[in-house]
Amino acid sequence: MASKHIVKLLDGSTHHYRLRGLNENDEDIAKWTKFCASVFSYKPNPPSPSYFARHFYNDPRHDANLVRVLTYRPDNNASSQEEEAIVSSVRIFQRTISMGPRHPPIETGGIGEVCTSPDHQRRGLSKVLLQDALKIMRDSSSRVGLEAMACSSLHAS
Repeated sequence: MASKHIVKLLDGSTHHYRLRGLNENDEDIAKWTKFCASVFSYKPNPPSPSYFARHFYNDPRHDANLVRVLTYRPDNNASSQEEEAIVSSVRIFQRTISMGPRHPPIETGGIGEVCTSPDHQRRGLSKVLLQDALKIMRDSSSRVGLEAMACSSLHAS
């Protein structure tokens, strides 16, 4: 389910963003992997789009809808033919943590691949995505096919 977010900038202009999960198709996932690679391209050994694709597809519990993105269309016209661009992203990883033989396993949601395009930084977009991710983890027991997540863990690179 997509939601709209309006950000007012210091110069008085407003930008309209759409929050959504990725679609479970190779085209949407490829756009996301290219976006992530472009944002992390400043690193001395930048990851390629194939790094993010492997990271996603090799995860046995991957779920495209748990890759949360904010998209932006420069002309802000929903009927425009101009394509929405991914400008910010966060990924929720589903994991099971063992607490030892006396305790049942705990379902957790990890946070990773948090990134925002340099042209859209300092607007609170990652905050919007992280709040959405935490809400998904809190509400996970009511989602079909998603086990309740008792805690969250942050993956930092």
